[in-house]
Amino acid sequence: MIRTATPGPVRLRRTGPGVARENGMGFFDGCPGSKNIKDPFPEIIKCKCGKEIEIWSDEVETVCPHCKKKVNRDMPQSCLDWCSMAKECIGPEKYKKYKQSKDKGL
Repeated sequence: MIRTATPGPVRLRRTGPGVARENGMGFFDGCPGSKNIKDPFPEIIKCKCGKEIEIWSDEVETVCPHCKKKVNRDMPQSCLDWCSMAKECIGPEKYKKYKQSKDKGL
């Protein structure tokens, strides 16, 4: 346990691998495995037309600006597939979008 600097009463937070951390308001901070969904970043993939296009790490499909076709990519296995805290970790909207994409087999 470490002490965190918060106004008012001292709040403790547990740290270490696999330990959920809480801030002063009691929200779950998440785990490193959900970072690509919670804090998306752009990636470059190749469209079937041969052009390189940008897709964000939390997206499974995008539209190629050159040929206007949908481009899908494989989403790697993630802790979101098995963790009981996944919905709370990334939020209900992103979790629903993620699960729908996985269910489609994209």
